[in-house]
Amino acid sequence: VNSFVFLARDGWYDGQTFFYVEPDLVAQSGDPTNIGAGFPYPGYYCGDEISSDLTFDEAGMVALFTPMPGHNSSQFFITYAPLPDLNGKYTIIGRVIEGMDVAESLTPTQPGPDQPPADVIETILIEER
Repeated sequence: VNSFVFLARDGWYDGQTFFYVEPDLVAQSGDPTNIGAGFPYPGYYCGDEISSDLTFDEAGMVALFTPMPGHNSSQFFITYAPLPDLNGKYTIIGRVIEGMDVAESLTPTQPGPDQPPADVIETILIEER
């Protein structure tokens, strides 16, 4: 969680795209190459912080994407629906409190040719409650 907050407040995500958006599943970002191949950006990995108290049982969960256990870096995703099959596999770092309509309006896209332009992150605002 601390790494994501630091990167967001430092502007790391500003200008990056949601390079993978699958309606009814997830929207993924956090890779400066904008194709999902950017590991380990920003130059380090973080361990998993998986808790049985935090689950993917509702839409709007924000989690770190990792290609394998213990290799979290800067990539993250937002869920569009309950995805209980992801429980215990990814580190949940928060949930969307306001603006889920914005997340749901992201253009569906995937890395590769012949895809529509990906939506760009202007900035990420993190507020503690």
